[in-house]
Amino acid sequence: YVDKGDSGNVVNRYFCGTCGSPIYSATPANPDVVVVKAGTLDDTSTVAPKVHLWCDSAWPWTPFPERAIKIAKNPPPPRVD
Repeated sequence: YVDKGDSGNVVNRYFCGTCGSPIYSATPANPDVVVVKAGTLDDTSTVAPKVHLWCDSAWPWTPFPERAIKIAKNPPPPRVD
């Protein structure tokens, strides 16, 4: 599914063909980054998120680790020098 992000850039969103659950997103503007939806992981014991995005729209009861980096929306794109 092709969508537009808040930046106005194209976001390609990929879903399960059977149940429709979101799996990952990718943007042509930042081809080195793929956002994997945490709900797709069967075993999260080896994953420790350090950065949390879109925190300004999180539920008030959403737990964030004490030292987590919280970003209101999307992070700024990486600089290419």
